[in-house]
Amino acid sequence: MHQMHQKSTSKITQVYVSLLPTVALISLLLLFIIPKDPKNAWLLNLSKSRWIMIVGTLTILMGLSVFAVKFWQSKELRSKIDAMVGDFLSEFGWIIPTTLFIFGGIFMGTFFGLFFTPYSAMLLRASPLVFFAIFAIFQSGIFAIIYLRRIRFDEKYSTTEITLHINPRKVALILVIIVGILVSLSWSIFLFEFMAQDQDFTLNARIFHFDHEQNFPTFATTIYLIFTVGLISVIIHTHSTHSKKYKKHWIILALGFAYISLDEFVGLHEKLIIPLQNLFQDKSLNLPAYFHFAWVIIGIPIVFVFAISYFRFYWNLPSKVKPAFALAFIIYISGALVFEMFGSYLHVKHHISGYISRPPLTILTTTIEEVLELIGLIILIYGLLEYIQKQLKGETIKILGPN
Repeated sequence: MHQMHQKSTSKITQVYVSLLPTVALISLLLLFIIPKDPKNAWLLNLSKSRWIMIVGTLTILMGLSVFAVKFWQSKELRSKIDAMVGDFLSEFGWIIPTTLFIFGGIFMGTFFGLFFTPYSAMLLRASPLVFFAIFAIFQSGIFAIIYLRRIRFDEKYSTTEITLHINPRKVALILVIIVGILVSLSWSIFLFEFMAQDQDFTLNARIFHFDHEQNFPTFATTIYLIFTVGLISVIIHTHSTHSKKYKKHWIILALGFAYISLDEFVGLHEKLIIPLQNLFQDKSLNLPAYFHFAWVIIGIPIVFVFAISYFRFYWNLPSKVKPAFALAFIIYISGALVFEMFGSYLHVKHHISGYISRPPLTILTTTIEEVLELIGLIILIYGLLEYIQKQLKGETIKILGPN
């Protein structure tokens, strides 16, 4: 990181560091102001879950405040942090703000969308923490954009075009980080539920759990799937030997992932479970516990047909991307079918009848299932980017730069 960059960007970093404890303080005050929950009152007419949120927010506030004070007092610390931030943003570039805005949009859209459900009162009680999280995400995104623009200004670009080089490893790393955040958030809230023993909060916390649909993890998976469709669309429009010869295969693959993204968003496959169970019962056929989620009976043959019909397509892929495509397929199917069947077995074994009654092993199994699907998609995205990079040689995608 050059010294001129440090000088021009240090004020941006100072504003960013100062804003975070301020927003945490506002969130803490809001936790005392928003409507109380008399039904679950514990101490000072506040529920256990509210007190856990207050203590957690207070801890965050104290940590951020101590850091901000040290940051303002130490010029050496300011220089080091500014240099680290500058190097990090220079390395990853616009991937950082793009990722933050996508994740923030998913977070905010899911939260406000759930205000139209019967759990709006519960969401209101958790809104201060959500406000802090959303503000921090978007603040970080805006900070990254301002920082990157300042660096570019300092370097005085005079070119009229900038070639956009996409690094598959960096993109995959960002996607893995998002999955890590979602898993950490999901299990932290699960532990929070276990300590608070607040049934209403447990129902409300479904928006964060991997063992439920139409929530943050679901939206993240949908975005990954849409991103995959977009990359395949780019490949369809390239003029490589493989994309020409197997154009129909690529188109079917894009349509397939488009359908899966829709299915992931609205849960179409789950709507098949009860009709299929009833169909087999009418024929006096007792399904094994592994097929309690009966949609897998249709899913398994579809996977076999796909594997056979796409074998030549796979065999003629560039050798560099073959391992990524194979590994992505194995990991994704392991999550979507194998762990789904194991979860089906646990569902029958433990006689699970509702969301509250699910045991920890079932939650763990479903989390592994969904994470495997996400990891499979990330590896596939990596493979697709490698394919595009090989075919386009990073010279086709261009954006206008400052004069």
